[in-house]
Amino acid sequence: MKILMVFDGDYPWDVRIEKVTRSLMGGGHEVLLVCRNKSGAAPRHERLNDGLRIERVPAWGPAALSLPIFLSPLWIYAIRVAARRFRPDLVLARDLPMAPLAVDVARAHKIPVVADLAEPYPDSLRSIYQFNNPSFVDRLVRNPKLADWVERAVVRRIDEAIVVCPEAQSRLERIGLPTGRCTVVRNTPDTESLVRTGQTVPVLAEWREKFVILFSGLLAGDRGLDTAIQAMQYLEKKRPGRFRLLIVGDGPVQEALEAQTHQLKLSECIRFLGRVPYGELADIIAGCSLGILPFRQCPHIDASLANKLFEYMSLGLPVVASDVPPHRRVIEDAGNGVLSPAGDAEELSQAILHCDENPEQLAAYAQAGLQGVRNGYSWDHDSRRLQELIQRFAVEG
Repeated sequence: MKILMVFDGDYPWDVRIEKVTRSLMGGGHEVLLVCRNKSGAAPRHERLNDGLRIERVPAWGPAALSLPIFLSPLWIYAIRVAARRFRPDLVLARDLPMAPLAVDVARAHKIPVVADLAEPYPDSLRSIYQFNNPSFVDRLVRNPKLADWVERAVVRRIDEAIVVCPEAQSRLERIGLPTGRCTVVRNTPDTESLVRTGQTVPVLAEWREKFVILFSGLLAGDRGLDTAIQAMQYLEKKRPGRFRLLIVGDGPVQEALEAQTHQLKLSECIRFLGRVPYGELADIIAGCSLGILPFRQCPHIDASLANKLFEYMSLGLPVVASDVPPHRRVIEDAGNGVLSPAGDAEELSQAILHCDENPEQLAAYAQAGLQGVRNGYSWDHDSRRLQELIQRFAVEG
């Protein structure tokens, strides 16, 4: 099939877009990706070595003109022109902002449309208002109530939704997605991309004798890193100098977290590494003692599942995660770690301390995670589910 993908972000680089496009092309399909060109520096048209074709929406005029929203005349024009030239057999929208345009183009060409709703978008906006400090642009164009309306309209018009966990599927069905029109394609890692290089990670070499706790990912308010920092305060009092927290990534609450770290006088035991290339992440994960997912309990987190859980598993890193439905389901099934009440710093510190004091159990968690990957928590498994979905449309077409 010829598949037109629509994405509201820049590419490269997005890990899920890369995995999905690679899987589709591996299944023999031709893929054209229409995406953003925020800086204007990337070429307008490009064909990558793996065969992926890219058309970037130009960043012309005022920044507001190129905002990736379905009402943007620039995006409407770009997607319609791409569809007219490419003549796709199927349209695949990544996330909600571009889904209405994808639906309109698909209906105009009388072809199926699939929406990869990798997160509950309206609830992610609510998290910005609840836990972050929303910017003027956030308040202007990221209105949760408007997103609710768009989502309800979209799920009634698409032929299939793709989600990352069963909790997200149940949520969409409650708001109008017809039963039987949803496929779970999880955020599991592609083991070909997440590979150790053996390179020394300077901060881990510095902390060689420490129990190193890792968080990697977006630094957003609903990730609960303020709770993790408070937990480090408890740990430092119980076992001074033993624990270190490595935070990899960036995001809207980074400055607030750094200020909290300084205020609590924890700068020696907490390090903010910033965003690192994905190719360097495996060495970092493999060099740590424990991975954490200290997420808050909220609608966004209750219906999404971060790829970091599976990245930790695939490299044998035990986890302590907030006791929210998606974490609970995976960890109870795989046995690769322990759950801790969301938002409770003292309980989180106790869970981490327990892991440090029981090395045999920690090793068992690590092995369970690796076994879980072999048993199906891998992109090989999820890629097959994606290809089966697309093949179904190919047969029906």
